[in-house]
Amino acid sequence: MTEERLQYRSGSRLEWRTLGDWLTTAEVQAGCLQRIADALEKVVPRYDAMQDSLALYKRWHEEEKQRRRKCERRIAALQGVITRVKRQQKPKQKAKR
Repeated sequence: MTEERLQYRSGSRLEWRTLGDWLTTAEVQAGCLQRIADALEKVVPRYDAMQDSLALYKRWHEEEKQRRRKCERRIAALQGVITRVKRQQKPKQKAKR
C-alpha cells in the first residue's frame, strides 16, 4: 500500500497518459492530493508559530498603547501644573517691580 502511494505521488509529477503502463487519471489525482497533504503537513508548524508570534505582538501593542495613554495623561497633568505655577508667579513678579 505504501509503495502504491509513493508511486502515485511521484507519478503524478511526471507527464502522464492513460494508455499502457501509465497511471490512470484517478491515480494521478490521488497522487496530487497526497502531495498537497504532504505540503500542508510541512506548513502547519510554521503557521502555528506565526499565530503565536501574532498573539505576542498584539499583546505588546496593547501594552504599549496603554503605556502611551498613561504617559500622555501624565504629560497633560504636568503641563497643567506648569501653567498653574506660571500664573501664580506672575503676580509676584509684577509686585516686585
